[in-house]
Amino acid sequence: MSSTLIQQSLIDIEQNLKKLESARSQVGNMADKSEQLITSVASVIESIEAIKNSFSNEENYLKNSVHDSLEEFSQTLSKGAESANKKGSEIALKQEEVVNRTITKMEEFQTNLSDIQKSILDFDLEKSLDKITTEVSGLSELIASNQTATSQELEEIKSKLEEHKTQHEKSSKLNLIILAAGFILTFAIILITK
Repeated sequence: MSSTLIQQSLIDIEQNLKKLESARSQVGNMADKSEQLITSVASVIESIEAIKNSFSNEENYLKNSVHDSLEEFSQTLSKGAESANKKGSEIALKQEEVVNRTITKMEEFQTNLSDIQKSILDFDLEKSLDKITTEVSGLSELIASNQTATSQELEEIKSKLEEHKTQHEKSSKLNLIILAAGFILTFAIILITK
């Protein structure tokens, strides 16, 4: 009966190791998505710079207004991208450390369990089972703690990304208004000079 319990525990450990490998893969995916976000933000900044250059022959007032707005928007986006990338990197590093520590603990636990299985006939069965129960309990607490910390950090990133998205939408609307005003002023100047 105790041999069956030990075999089931070893099977459970193997399944938990597979779950940890899946978690490590998800951390890698998070880092890839952060890189995609940075590339998209850089592309938006390049597009904005191209628009800025196309208005270089307009009057000083329009040029200064557009330049100031674009500069502020570019800085906001750069700060947002840097913040998101930094936070994503921190989470990826923390998660990788947690997964590696957990895997190490699982391997130590598996080694201890094998040692216990070898010497179970020589020792008091109750003491051995108490030791196993204590180790499993500690490991369960560690996994639960890691899952809570990761969830909180992912919520923080989501909140920051939503905030940057809102700022981006506001800046885009302001730039379109300034752009429309520039076209109207240019058109009015052309009509007046004719």
